[in-house]
Amino acid sequence: MNVAVHEAVIANDNNSNIAVAVDGTWHKRGYSSLNGVVCATCLLRTERLSTLKLSQSIVLYVREKKPCENCAKNYEGFSRGMECRRVLSIFQGSETSRKAFYTQYLGDGDSKGFLTLKEAKVYGDTEVEKLECVVHVQKRMGTRLRNILKMSKGIKLSDGKNISGRGRLTLKEVDSIQHYYVLAIRKNLSSVEDMKRATWAIYFHKPSTEDNPQHALCPLGEDSWCGYNRRIVKGEFYIDKHSLPESILLKVKKVFRDLIEKELLKKGLHERTQNPNESFNKCIWERIPKTVFVGIETLKFGVMDAVICFLTMDM
Repeated sequence: MNVAVHEAVIANDNNSNIAVAVDGTWHKRGYSSLNGVVCATCLLRTERLSTLKLSQSIVLYVREKKPCENCAKNYEGFSRGMECRRVLSIFQGSETSRKAFYTQYLGDGDSKGFLTLKEAKVYGDTEVEKLECVVHVQKRMGTRLRNILKMSKGIKLSDGKNISGRGRLTLKEVDSIQHYYVLAIRKNLSSVEDMKRATWAIYFHKPSTEDNPQHALCPLGEDSWCGYNRRIVKGEFYIDKHSLPESILLKVKKVFRDLIEKELLKKGLHERTQNPNESFNKCIWERIPKTVFVGIETLKFGVMDAVICFLTMDM
């Protein structure tokens, strides 16, 4: 593990302040797992920096005043608190055991582990910066629009019609908007302003009709996602089949405004995701099926074997 950190520091121009992606995974689905693993992955490399096993595997059996002699339990409390406790341990040990500082934290949008670090001021006056997984940022568009569909069911909009139906906001239309929002982010990772412009292009593309085209913000050229601008290059006539009425666009405008907030988009400029962590988690549970309960020694063995396999695949 120390070698991985050392190589990460070298890859970071010998700067010991490095960025990590942190994720927790549980042996049992839900919030009642007795075993869990928390790991940190360097954002410059895909090697494991630090892996901490945690187990409350015999918590159900500790009913006497004195625990058993060979108790493997190393955590007491709710399963959801495991990740917070171990994330703090990973960061607190980075300076002494790894000679590095994990000054950027990539995690879930509502990561309680990051909030724990922030409250603990683990590096004193040096704050740990929160980064967003690009995939999670992109999914927010679809999530927000689906929630609007759900909450507006049966409610008449300003034009006296329902929000969904033919020629209106459908799940298929939501998927399409999310897809283009993904492109708006991924194709403009060097500039927040370009991300904003590309996102608004999606919004103003939607009310366009043959009589009132609104494609000034849409990308130009034969490779443009905008069919209208593609046809202009080819000199062909364009029939707009996917326009949305003004009542729906007014309903969803706040979503677009929220998702082009500068602070949110800045957190995704790194283009990094939690995919390596999720791949590693899969390696663990392929060795230790979630359908079979195990003790901490088996958990340790499975995690270490997963580390070896994961590093070998990454070479």
